[in-house]
Amino acid sequence: MKNGTKIIFVVVTLTLAICIGHILNDHGGSALRNILDTITLGSLIVFILSLSLLSFSFKRYAKSIIIWILLLISSPLALTTIINLHRELTVRLSITTTPNEFRYELNVTPNYKQDIDMLQKKVDSLVELKTIAIPSEYTRRYFNGNFYNDNIDRHWAIDISTSNYQSCLIDTLFYDKNGKDIIAGLLITKTTNYNNEIEYNGYGFRYNKTSMKPFEILKYIMTGYDNATSCSQLLRYYYLKKIGSDGEEYNMNDIRFLNRKNDTLLPEQAHIKK
Repeated sequence: MKNGTKIIFVVVTLTLAICIGHILNDHGGSALRNILDTITLGSLIVFILSLSLLSFSFKRYAKSIIIWILLLISSPLALTTIINLHRELTVRLSITTTPNEFRYELNVTPNYKQDIDMLQKKVDSLVELKTIAIPSEYTRRYFNGNFYNDNIDRHWAIDISTSNYQSCLIDTLFYDKNGKDIIAGLLITKTTNYNNEIEYNGYGFRYNKTSMKPFEILKYIMTGYDNATSCSQLLRYYYLKKIGSDGEEYNMNDIRFLNRKNDTLLPEQAHIKK
């Protein structure tokens, strides 16, 4: 057996051994995902090695039926992986995937910093007071030595994780076409986890100042980051590039998204862990 063929067989053997290891160490059904990832990586390596052997030593390996069979078997998954990696790299390197004709281009308003400060305080109040800020005639609620005219619990008012909540940061804001009313944005919260370590979580939201529930948290949530910068980077990647790259959803800086009243991103949430 030629040396090149031996290397490929080593890769195939390691791939199978790792898959068996995942099966033996399965916890709560996690093995399937790990097996798929292992097979995908193994197929990619076998495809590249087989193609390299045929490209650089065609006369030597052209008559090897094993090489052609391995190339044929690995090619569907390997080619799919390469296409997906290329697409992912293209999205990451782009400024945004929103088409130019639909891109939000409103200049930052003079009140941008004041609006950020106002929303940060409002989020803090929803978490701390466990109520929303809009007064109601139904109930007077007591909190921390004061009474508040409000009867809406916080967990209904804003759908963010408030476990060991410390503070929040408004990362980005989008306004209506007049540049007056805030209609959407990106939010980062600072919390502590079970190990008493600082964590940052990122959210996209719609905002309606007249609603009893002013913040509508959108689908993609970034969790488990140890600094605000990395959380912000992935948050912007998803909401300004990723979700609009396949044509089924709109990026947050897409005027078609900003002008919609009913948001298709809301029904189920996807947590994107670090």
